[in-house]
Amino acid sequence: MQRIVMAVFLVLAFLTMVVYSYEIEGNWLKAAQAQGVTSTPTIEPSPTVSLTPTVAPTPAGALTYDDALKTYENVATEAIKASGRVLDIIKWLIASIVALIGVAASLIAYLVNRAQTASDVAKEAKTSASEAAQLAKRSAERVNTLSTKVEKIGERAQTTIGEAQTQLEILRRTLETADLRLEELEKSKLVVRDLVSLKKPLELFQVKEHELAILSDDLKRRKWAKWALIEMSKREDPIVRRQCIRVLGVLEEYDEDVIKHLEKMTQVDPERSVRLEAQKAIEKLSRLKIDHETVGN
Repeated sequence: MQRIVMAVFLVLAFLTMVVYSYEIEGNWLKAAQAQGVTSTPTIEPSPTVSLTPTVAPTPAGALTYDDALKTYENVATEAIKASGRVLDIIKWLIASIVALIGVAASLIAYLVNRAQTASDVAKEAKTSASEAAQLAKRSAERVNTLSTKVEKIGERAQTTIGEAQTQLEILRRTLETADLRLEELEKSKLVVRDLVSLKKPLELFQVKEHELAILSDDLKRRKWAKWALIEMSKREDPIVRRQCIRVLGVLEEYDEDVIKHLEKMTQVDPERSVRLEAQKAIEKLSRLKIDHETVGN
């Protein structure tokens, strides 16, 4: 926009100079034509002066001295006026030049400002480019670092997968071994069941033996049989426990140790038939105590 204004101003100044030049030339020609001068006037030489003044006759078509003087006065006046106009034009031109200088100075300042702005922008762009380059470098370094980490993670994942596969293989073998052991255990359970099925008659036979011993005349044998039955009444098989309690209930004398054990069995034994058998044995032994006290009195 400032360039357009400056160009318009220069064109107007040039047109004004042209117009004033034509005006000066036109005024000059008009002044000359008004006096009837078409060429440079000439003055005839004066005649020889004698003691008796005489006036030489004026040739036809020649200017007189007064006419020439008036013509020069008019020409001088017009020249002065033209000089004034020229001075005005010069003043106007000086003002225009000053204005142009101001415009040029403004334009130069504008251009310098733009150049400074462009320089600042260039510096900022350079700084931004440098920062972008550094950021790109850092990004590249981070990408490289991340790539290295990803590679390490991939290697670790491969190692972990390998280890997991190894562990799965070990687990598979362990399960196979466990299956084999379960099969062996099942076979062992069958054997144990067979042994248990053989053990129960043996324990019942032992109870029968203790029953015979507890009713014998030998005191030591009776005590040994009593404690053996108390211990056997703690076995897992409820049939064996019930049979032991039944035998303890046929004692022929009251025994505090047997009563305490039977009372405990009535409270803690999980089998109802065992608890009932213990209660019956307590009642029988309690009657023996009452009969013994009655006989003593």
